[in-house]
Amino acid sequence: MTATLLTVFFLVYLGMILGGLPFLQLDRTGVALLGAIALVGSGVVSTESALASLHLPTLMLLFAFMVLSAQLRLGGFYAWVTLRLAAWPLRPALLLGALVGVVGALSAVFSNDVVCLAVAPVLIAACRRRGLAPLPYLLGLACAANVGSAATLIGNPQNMLIGARLGLSFSGYLGEALAPVGLSLLATWAIIAALTRGRWYDVGPASQTGLRAGAQDPVWDPTLTISPDAATRPDLSFNLSPDLSLDQSPELAPSRSPALGIMTTPAPREAREQRDEAEAELDRWQAAKGLTVALALLGIFLFTDWPRELAALVGAGLLLTSRRLHSRRMLGLVDWELLVLFIGLFVVNHALEASGLLATGMAALAAVGLHLEQPGTLFAAAVVLSNLVSNVPAVMLLLPVATDPLAGPILALASTLAGNLLLVGSIANLIVADAAERRGLRLDWRTHARIGVPVTLATLAIAAAWLLWRAGPGAAI
Repeated sequence: MTATLLTVFFLVYLGMILGGLPFLQLDRTGVALLGAIALVGSGVVSTESALASLHLPTLMLLFAFMVLSAQLRLGGFYAWVTLRLAAWPLRPALLLGALVGVVGALSAVFSNDVVCLAVAPVLIAACRRRGLAPLPYLLGLACAANVGSAATLIGNPQNMLIGARLGLSFSGYLGEALAPVGLSLLATWAIIAALTRGRWYDVGPASQTGLRAGAQDPVWDPTLTISPDAATRPDLSFNLSPDLSLDQSPELAPSRSPALGIMTTPAPREAREQRDEAEAELDRWQAAKGLTVALALLGIFLFTDWPRELAALVGAGLLLTSRRLHSRRMLGLVDWELLVLFIGLFVVNHALEASGLLATGMAALAAVGLHLEQPGTLFAAAVVLSNLVSNVPAVMLLLPVATDPLAGPILALASTLAGNLLLVGSIANLIVADAAERRGLRLDWRTHARIGVPVTLATLAIAAAWLLWRAGPGAAI
């Protein structure tokens, strides 16, 4: 039994590192699910134990906020915010700063992955319309989404897990994280602006770029507007025939994404959903309904002791109760694969912990001087593991040793901020890179690393300094 458990655990986390297993058409979700099936099917884990290992509060909170994000996405809220932002008459560096601030705030409340998925296509179109090079803004989007999501216990999946498993106070964590995250957003903007200086603009005719002809330092002409339809369509040019339908666009054709490494051919239903989203303008009622629920949930989280997962589930139920927006469209935007990934990893990690092997491994590390429960070691382990196996599996591995009073903020800040180091370190990064590739832009690992590495080092230094100060004299972070 022990040999089987160790073999399954090794293969599952090898799959987390590689993003799949060699010679098999599996991604991380498939590997985690098959690992759980292997343990239950071989009798290493009983059905009752597998069910008991699932942390329902985390799964419920994840699902509820996926529904909330779907409501706002289908209501056109994210596209509307991006278009309003793009219309501000700001210089490129200041526009980048505004983007970083807005995306950081959105990602603190809504899923950072969903924010990137909804904003990236609109942002690319808006940059091209203004004659701006899209890549600096796309990198700002990805980095700000990751950094901003660390501010709250609902900003990303690993923070939801940490908050639920450790029983953290929402307001208490917000008080710990707000300052380092705010400073990290400022550092993100400053670094990208400094490294992009002098390379803000695409070369193109003034009539197509939205630049004032003859201007030596081009600025945006606010009289040139962008319609929601033009900004959300995936076409690479704005001078298309009006007869071209979205069914003929590159977005809906089979393509291979180098960022995600998969062949994508949208199903008919997915194609219809893409067409609906591309053609929809802001639905004020649906957007207002989603924002009202979001604000109500924030108030409940901050000022009451109502369990977060129950309040969020009630909010999701209210959003699904609609006369105009079909539940099929809402649930179609739920990230079921992420929920399955959590389920598989819950079973695998619980089996290792229950067997005593995890405690034995931690004792062996302590014998050679690596005490994972200590704040400094925990911070470093979270950074390293998050880039090896991804942040959610890393957090699941480290939660059993999260006993220090600052362990929750340490895990949340370190695992989230570490996601900017590598292109594959965060799903948000891959979503932005895939959106860029689909629209003829190359955002490879080298391009990302030139921004991601300094941003990660700076933001981790800010977080470490803040946590060291909060821990008090004599502590080592």
